[in-house]
Amino acid sequence: MNKQISIFIMDVSGSSNDPKFGEELETYLQDLTSWVQSWSKNILNLKITTRMGDEVMLMSENYAAAYMIASYISRIWKFKNHKPYFGLSFGNINKDIEDINLDTWIHPLVKQARIANNEIKKIKDNRPLFRFKLDNNVSNTTLMNLLKTEPSGNLFSVFETLINTLIETQNLYFIRQTKLQELITTLQLILEKQRDIARLLKKSPSTISSHLNKADGFEVIKSFQRTIEALTSFQVTTLRLESITSSQADSEIEYVLKQHNPYKTIEQLDKQIKAHIKKNIHNFFDLTIS
Repeated sequence: MNKQISIFIMDVSGSSNDPKFGEELETYLQDLTSWVQSWSKNILNLKITTRMGDEVMLMSENYAAAYMIASYISRIWKFKNHKPYFGLSFGNINKDIEDINLDTWIHPLVKQARIANNEIKKIKDNRPLFRFKLDNNVSNTTLMNLLKTEPSGNLFSVFETLINTLIETQNLYFIRQTKLQELITTLQLILEKQRDIARLLKKSPSTISSHLNKADGFEVIKSFQRTIEALTSFQVTTLRLESITSSQADSEIEYVLKQHNPYKTIEQLDKQIKAHIKKNIHNFFDLTIS
């Protein structure tokens, strides 16, 4: 059975312009890869590696995992003047993640993530943090016919457009937020209670609520959650479609969904990431921003 995975290739803006920053970044990325590995422990298999100094590549089980991890990395990122950006892709492979060497692996999904990353790199003003590029070549002819749409090509190309539009809308909210509003939105995502945010920032709950509403903080969080839901739903849909067009019995597919339910997996990943960030909240955020 094919393995359903997601990938990101991360670069850092302006990382090559300052040698001193490059050294600091190298150490930070080593810490970052350790955090990501702890986030996924006992939940899903992933591999993450740093390449060429300032590039990070991640491959993980689950269509939504790479985007979720990339999103949380962007929220806790230390260097505000050198932001990360992520080219993403997802799809199926016929190998176990444990058997793949990320430093030498060649696959269409890696190519798509690289293309998406390069497209972001070319944008100079209001650069988005994320972009998806999907491999539209479906090897199963029957499945390809099921996914075919007119005139756009197939369901993968349509989904790519929709998911990138959702992310672009999210970016419009991002660029309008002040540093304080961005922090409060992130803390709302992590802590989920405005009383806890108020206590942490030494402000009143009404002030926290006002900032969230003015900065469309709830819309930012909803956009993130909807993107995760869409990716997970697409994963389940493609798995069921594959069962229709292959020799795999429905019972086998149902067993896979029961044992490795994508909705349950991504929920567990989300909880574990939040727990780690809460535990280290004073290390990840400057809580003195006013």
